[in-house]
Amino acid sequence: MEDKKTIKIGLETAICIFIIIILLIALVLMYFYYNRRSQNVENTNSNIAEKVENNIDNETSKIQAKKINKLDESKDIVYSSYSKYSSEYSYSIPYINIDSVDAKKINTEIESYYKPLVEEELKNESEGLSINMGNIKYNSYINDNILSVIVSNAYIYDCTYYKVYNLDIYNGTVVNNTDIISLKNMTESKFLDKLKELYQNKFISEYGSKEKRISSMRNAPAGWTESELQEQSKLYDKQLNKTISANNCSIKTPMFLNENGKICVIATIYSLAGANSYEHIIDTNI
Repeated sequence: MEDKKTIKIGLETAICIFIIIILLIALVLMYFYYNRRSQNVENTNSNIAEKVENNIDNETSKIQAKKINKLDESKDIVYSSYSKYSSEYSYSIPYINIDSVDAKKINTEIESYYKPLVEEELKNESEGLSINMGNIKYNSYINDNILSVIVSNAYIYDCTYYKVYNLDIYNGTVVNNTDIISLKNMTESKFLDKLKELYQNKFISEYGSKEKRISSMRNAPAGWTESELQEQSKLYDKQLNKTISANNCSIKTPMFLNENGKICVIATIYSLAGANSYEHIIDTNI
């Protein structure tokens, strides 16, 4: 029988072999670690680039969405489309220079209402008759995305009427009263309470308190009878109550944002003399 050969390894050699194996394992682990990290960095960079690209696209969309679509780029957002002037009158009818369905409707309404008034006055003038309406004029204000256009026609005998239009300059749609009030973080009920207070104050500023008015009439040289004074007292209460009534102080009241961004309303204040009522612009300071 042949003798079996036995390979003997010294302790130092065994330690060296063990160290080499550990180093090889460490190298393999480091390779996989850095390879995976490189892939993660690439993925992260790709995600960042994608997010940046998406943000740029979103900002571009916002800028494009906020572009005002004018019908005529050479003209202002609101300009006078029809004007007539003389020493006795001044008529200027506005045109909203926005390309939208609602803007077109508003422009049609403005022209169809005010142009016949002007033509009637011009006809009276040509026939040698007196002019009743002294002017038609307009003001416009822009607050953020809201365009407000206020048109007034004033008659010679101290009576002025107003029409108000509010439009979103970016999407071209009508802005309603509820939208305007909500911008102020105010409920409709609180707004209407404020409106009622302002209407009452305006009525009193125009005609005085009932007590002072009746006292003044009683002491007037003309000499009002007690019966007439009682009638005047009843008329005062009636017209004041109509002024601050829910039908008159309502969410449908024409309103707009002025140059300071404050809500103004076209208030109908009932009268104690002359016409049954008059329109006034009241700044709510809201």
